[in-house]
Amino acid sequence: MEYYTYIHIKDNQPIYVGKGKNNRAYTKRDYDNHNVKIIDKNLSEETALELEEFLIQETRCERNL
Repeated sequence: MEYYTYIHIKDNQPIYVGKGKNNRAYTKRDYDNHNVKIIDKNLSEETALELEEFLIQETRCERNL
């Protein structure tokens, strides 16, 4: 249970949804000045993936579609 889900937020809008472990949510991206919000942690990889897919659909993040 080492995975988590996260959202990158810029200008109060979600711009990317992801799952990862370690520092994945904080690695440099091709966009600047964004915040990271950890949604849930201590998840199995399967649960993190399911939550990531749900959040992508709910937020309609264009970078994920």
